[in-house]
Amino acid sequence: MIDLHRGCDLHLSMQNIEAALSEPSRFTINGHSYLLVEFSDELLFQGTSEVFERFRKAGIGPVITHPERNRHLRKNLRRLARWVHRGCMLQVTGQSFFGRLGMRRAKQRCV
Repeated sequence: MIDLHRGCDLHLSMQNIEAALSEPSRFTINGHSYLLVEFSDELLFQGTSEVFERFRKAGIGPVITHPERNRHLRKNLRRLARWVHRGCMLQVTGQSFFGRLGMRRAKQRCV
């Protein structure tokens, strides 16, 4: 038997952040405490650390989805390590471990 739980990848914008803080069960996994947060491949939301802190104070645990896809996070693993140290979790796409996604895959496509 497979259990399905609702949730979403929240893209950080002021409107989404405020909505998630005011009504967390609408956005979190299965209406509980974990929130999937997705960045674009090219950008990071300014003030992300502060947003994650606000989420944690509200009882929401940020789960950063596929951080390996964001070029800024790939270049600054210390930022990810700080977020994890402060209570965030990471969800890495399995195919990235096998070179089917990410930089290695991009290089293969260019050859």
